[in-house]
Amino acid sequence: MGRTPAVAVALLLVLSGCSGVVGPDDGGARTVAPALQGTPSPTASPTPTRDYPPGVSGDGVNVETLAAAHEGALRDDSVTVRTNRTVRAADGTVLATSRTVTRSSGPRLRYSFRTTGERFDGDAAPRTLTLWTNGDETAVRRARANGTVRYSYAASGPPVFAPTDETGESLLFPRLDGWNLSVTGQERRGTELVTVLDGTGPPANGTGLTAGRNATAVVSVAPSGVVRSYVIVSEVTVGEGTARQVLTFRVTDVGNTTAPRPAWATRAGGNRSGSAAGTPSSPTRTAAPSPTATAAPAD
Repeated sequence: MGRTPAVAVALLLVLSGCSGVVGPDDGGARTVAPALQGTPSPTASPTPTRDYPPGVSGDGVNVETLAAAHEGALRDDSVTVRTNRTVRAADGTVLATSRTVTRSSGPRLRYSFRTTGERFDGDAAPRTLTLWTNGDETAVRRARANGTVRYSYAASGPPVFAPTDETGESLLFPRLDGWNLSVTGQERRGTELVTVLDGTGPPANGTGLTAGRNATAVVSVAPSGVVRSYVIVSEVTVGEGTARQVLTFRVTDVGNTTAPRPAWATRAGGNRSGSAAGTPSSPTRTAAPSPTATAAPAD
């Protein structure tokens, strides 16, 4: 990428005689300054090997390796992962939005999922869902479109269905596998040299988030393999029309994230047999909506 001009300049200097190796064609011996006697003659340096994150090379990107490096680099650190999804009609009308925020610090995790838009107006799907756990207790708060708020509580860690992907790794491989990604350059952001990737997605072969057409992506990767951010833009079918879908992913506050116990967790623990609206509380086993099955992220 950015190293081609440097090599071209080096070769130009050698060919033009500026390197001091090529002297005048006088057929005589070349005079060498005493200070340079015995000094190796300069030659064009070989093209340097660029340091890329795991799974990334000048030939392409191995998404599985990159996702594993991302997970490994963040597994033992506190981190905040944010995702967003926005769907707009051709006239610019926002049809649906959703966002997720996952904050993890040690055994503590706080996850929130929020949706807005016509697609989520029914009472069946929560407008917001928030889960908090410290490994010993888990509290869940659900707020539906009709204003009903339900709480669930368990004196244990979260059940296996719960969205407890602390690092966001599950939003990398499924969303980018099969893409034609390549390195477009590297740029310094603060003290970090970030590698920027872009590419096009595979043909649509599924439903929901995997059904986007004409998809493009821009991905920023830290040297450790942590995917700092990505933006994926694609076309999706909504009803009988075509809409534009934008998915974003961002990792922040690595090493500086906290996940304090929310005030409503106490209420959830005291309302195991009822909800704020006076209706029976949802069982703790009720599966939470998947951010990849619905739309995008929440806070």
